[in-house]
Amino acid sequence: MVMAACCLSLAADTEMDSAYDRLKLSNHDRQLINWLCQQLPQLIELHHRPWPEAQQLLVDPRIDDLMVLAEAHQSACQGDLHWLAFCQDKLALPSEELNPEAFISGDDLLAAGIPAGPAFREILEQVRNAQLEGRIIDRQQALALAQQIAAEG
Repeated sequence: MVMAACCLSLAADTEMDSAYDRLKLSNHDRQLINWLCQQLPQLIELHHRPWPEAQQLLVDPRIDDLMVLAEAHQSACQGDLHWLAFCQDKLALPSEELNPEAFISGDDLLAAGIPAGPAFREILEQVRNAQLEGRIIDRQQALALAQQIAAEG
């Protein structure tokens, strides 16, 4: 994470790649550092995003590292920390509320007669977003919405 903080001041990806090479960082470490640097601005603006989008970032297994990096970065830059309370409040939610199990899966779409294809992912994403936003409250409503989306597509 210290490396991610250092990389925030580098201007270009090529400079970062060069630093990674000199330090002989593993691909895993490179990917983590890049993800942290890319997600930092999103985290700081997360309270302005729709809940499904915010939730996706907050349930990422790397969120703790991102939170520490963001807080340190904002403090060092004397930036506003109002986003921090939002993120901490959401992360304190029970896991079934922060990241509830999806009502349906691809297998459910197939069983409902929706053919596999490029729209599959989009249907599942729209249904998941509706679930997270509270527009649907159970599996039956999720399947109905999936069929509606498939019929419209």
